[in-house]
Amino acid sequence: MALARTPDPGDPHRQESAITTALQHATTLLKDALPTTTTPYGDPAGWPTWRTLLPHITALAGSAPAATDTPITAHLLNDTGLFLGGQDDLVRATALHHRAHTAYQRVLGGDHPVTLASRNNLAGAYRAAGDLGRAIPLFEATLAERERVLGGDHPDTLASRNNLAGA
Repeated sequence: MALARTPDPGDPHRQESAITTALQHATTLLKDALPTTTTPYGDPAGWPTWRTLLPHITALAGSAPAATDTPITAHLLNDTGLFLGGQDDLVRATALHHRAHTAYQRVLGGDHPVTLASRNNLAGAYRAAGDLGRAIPLFEATLAERERVLGGDHPDTLASRNNLAGA
């Protein structure tokens, strides 16, 4: 499998552009295959699908450089982090949330509502793992940014205030 991901200028099937296209296609297929319930990571009906997809998502995250992450990749990793957090696999959940947040910051910017939601999820993963030293500053930063970007009465801002208070 690593061979197929390694560019080779002499092989017309292993050009960097072809590998990038295949990576984007695989990422989109995995994201599209996620359970579509209201809370796909919390609904037990979707768990068999998650269990089927998880090895593939893990392989993608483990082999694709973070610098190639797109908003679709970040979405896939964020939702997978939520699922794993719900399954108490907090180490992997936190790592995926961290990578998703980094990708969203790079491609959407720090002020984008999706980036702020991702930061909130990362803080939640740290809180669930008992790492309040990392969770609280992230919750504080997310609250401040959401107040600035969305306003003090926006539901996401209020959720951030609640999350900080809970931490």
